[in-house]
Amino acid sequence: MRRILPPYFAAIGVALLVAAFYSYKSHPQDYLGNPLSWSMIVSHLLLVQNWIPSQLTTLDGPLWTIAVECQIYVLFPLLVLLWRYGGRWLTLAVGFVVAHGVFYATHYGGNANFLFLFVVGMLGAELAFSHQLRRWLGPATLLTVVAYLLFIQRPGSSFVIADILVALSAAFLMAYLTQHRDHWGNKVLGAKPLAWIGTFSYSLYLVHSFPEVIVERWILASKGGIFADSNRNAAILMIFVVSPIAIAASYGFHLVFERPFLTQKRKEAEQRLAARV
Repeated sequence: MRRILPPYFAAIGVALLVAAFYSYKSHPQDYLGNPLSWSMIVSHLLLVQNWIPSQLTTLDGPLWTIAVECQIYVLFPLLVLLWRYGGRWLTLAVGFVVAHGVFYATHYGGNANFLFLFVVGMLGAELAFSHQLRRWLGPATLLTVVAYLLFIQRPGSSFVIADILVALSAAFLMAYLTQHRDHWGNKVLGAKPLAWIGTFSYSLYLVHSFPEVIVERWILASKGGIFADSNRNAAILMIFVVSPIAIAASYGFHLVFERPFLTQKRKEAEQRLAARV
């Protein structure tokens, strides 16, 4: 709670400031133009907006995933107990049935299917520090990636299956790279600029959409001149101008609203990485 919630609530504050700007001399609305309401604000503060379809991506699009994450963390101790006394396969089976049972029973409510993806992440964490199935991690990663690429080519494919394949690929890949420290993939993903961005990736995730959506609305309102007339020009603007602004703004947000809640060890690691960039 100390690590995740303070930046989350700060992001809500930023969202309300942006909403106040958009609501000036207009109807109350959030940064995407959704009508602003007290119900919307309260659902975000209570982290239950993922159970209200009309409010899922309001205020700040990425926030609903934090609500899902926090709800899963409440169940995490039960998953650990089940894993300890029932084993990985029973936990995976129970997680699959419960997650998708609730998901379909509530008509895609709360994105409950993410519970199973979290259990897949638990499997990846165990495999990362175990010699079991070590030689199969590489082929398993490639197989799940290929399966995903083949699956998305089918019209009407279920996004639920696609999500499972992505979760398996990520879990197996992280486990593989953990056990093969000298692999070139670690060198790429561990490059100093990427590692430095990783120190404030949570803040980047929370607030990156504000400059992007604001500029996009400006372009769509045909006030962007050459950017409104060309997708290529708009893409250049978003990649080379807006993205650096989003990264800089996210780092500032991190220093003010996230870094004070990090452990001292994490702060020291962040300082070392920043000095090398």
